[in-house]
Amino acid sequence: MKPLFLSTFLIFLVTSLGSAQVGIGAPDEIDTGHKITLASSGRGLGDLKGTMDLIPIIGNYNCLGVEFDGNSYWVTCPYDFTISYIYEISPAGVLVNRYPQPPANWGFWGWRGLAWDSGYLNAGDDSAAPACITQIDPADGTPTGTYYGPYPINLCRALAYQTCEDCFWTASFSTQLYKCFKNGTYQTVINPGITAYGAAMEESDPDHPMLWWITYEMGGATAVEFDPISGVFTGKSFSLVGGGGGACAYDSGGGAWELAVVSGTTVYFYDLATIPTDPLEADKEELNCWEGGEVTFSLDAGDEHAGRLFALFGSLSGSTPGTVLPGGEVLPINWDGFTGHLLRLAISGHPWVPFIGNLDGDGKAEAVLTVPPNSPFPGNLPATFAFCLAQPFDFVSNPVEVMLIGEIPDYIYDDGSSENLFGWIDGGDLCWIHYFEAAGGSDVVAQLCTAFGSPSFPGLGPGNGAPAHLYIWDDPNNDGNPIDAVFLAKIDVAVKNVDTDIINHFDLAAPVQVDSGFFVGASLEHGAGQYVAPADTDVNGYGGWSWTAGNTGPSAVFDYINIANNNHLYNMAAIGYPCNFLLRAYH
Repeated sequence: MKPLFLSTFLIFLVTSLGSAQVGIGAPDEIDTGHKITLASSGRGLGDLKGTMDLIPIIGNYNCLGVEFDGNSYWVTCPYDFTISYIYEISPAGVLVNRYPQPPANWGFWGWRGLAWDSGYLNAGDDSAAPACITQIDPADGTPTGTYYGPYPINLCRALAYQTCEDCFWTASFSTQLYKCFKNGTYQTVINPGITAYGAAMEESDPDHPMLWWITYEMGGATAVEFDPISGVFTGKSFSLVGGGGGACAYDSGGGAWELAVVSGTTVYFYDLATIPTDPLEADKEELNCWEGGEVTFSLDAGDEHAGRLFALFGSLSGSTPGTVLPGGEVLPINWDGFTGHLLRLAISGHPWVPFIGNLDGDGKAEAVLTVPPNSPFPGNLPATFAFCLAQPFDFVSNPVEVMLIGEIPDYIYDDGSSENLFGWIDGGDLCWIHYFEAAGGSDVVAQLCTAFGSPSFPGLGPGNGAPAHLYIWDDPNNDGNPIDAVFLAKIDVAVKNVDTDIINHFDLAAPVQVDSGFFVGASLEHGAGQYVAPADTDVNGYGGWSWTAGNTGPSAVFDYINIANNNHLYNMAAIGYPCNFLLRAYH
């Protein structure tokens, strides 16, 4: 390996947040097992996923109820009004069984809405047991003799079953809405004006299901969401393209819930894309920064956001009041130096922090924070994480805390050994610089430290006794770029322990307080063909925090007061030389 020089050119590094990609998984594959004709391969609330034409399967035009028991679809119809049937149909659209409804149970139209209670089918009965719900054995399609009710409604036209309370919900056209228990008791909810033809229970959250009423209004058939726990309509709805009748809801695979609605001759399948209440979760509540480890953040923004760009942010200063995003959404973190540091790592593709990417076809993703042993992240502080979607910025997650434990660190990136050296081609005054984040957001630095030369390339720089300087600056905007660094203090020293990788400690005249981001640096004049900045190039990962600055040529002097006045300023990772210098700061 050869020592490397920095050529005198300027590199502009432009990274677009919107173009960042993280490989998370294959696009969502639509399960065609539950459809006969596939209508949509996308995901979104109310998307028509497919249709099942019932005429070639059962030869009937007057289908009233539909239910799915986890294996088969069940459809009711009066056939020719002299006999009614209940049909069992496979997900592939094949007729499995046809059972006649007993005449005593079906009257003229037969059983109406169906509901599955994990053991039996249930239907609204208008003949043998008026105002009751009839229990049906799926083994032979016949009533078991159990009738729930009677209830103050004849008949139970729209019918759905709620598992968590072992009860039914029912209505008939413009009647009130009834919550019916199997012991015959019931509760009444005032109907706000829907005309109920069907009902379906979505139990994607088993402890807090949602009920969809199929209603006809002046604008046509609509599915309207109702919260059966609080007893109120949520305001969420979507139009039904094929009309509406009996309905059911079920998990079509992988947590993707669908609504099936029968209308005359056809069953229509609609997407019930949902957004989780807490879309962000972490698999650990704490992480020891010195031992190292990983925290996996699971993101679930819901099907309707599939494929969108996400960014996950962290903060050491909490979630209140939060950061306002373009468009007015409030991200529940307070933007600070830690936020900027993680974002810079993510944009640069740093392997520790893949926090920018695209949600998969189900609106999900994982982001892993990997912290190596002896990491520079601060300890004994809670870090708050949250994510948003862009563009537009119209969705933010809940905040999640991870405790970063371990002693508050000194400021070290290197592993104690150098594998290379850097210098100007034509010689000059070179300053090697590190960006750090103040532990806890505010800290005091008492020592600046560096090695001189490298045992890998002895004799290539000025020897012991040559004048050198160490510096500390504030980063006023915490962006990690020293072009606008504000000078705080300087130490004039002499080179010692050259080419040994010994870290030399130099005391500041007085400890310096640093807030959020700050820089430390060391500079040394050298001749053409010499190399001075000791670089650790075999550490696992580089964060884009290493910089070089200065001027070239004989008698060139580094301007430490105004770094922008120097001819050269390079981010080492950006120009293709990722490294950590043997450059540190201590309390």
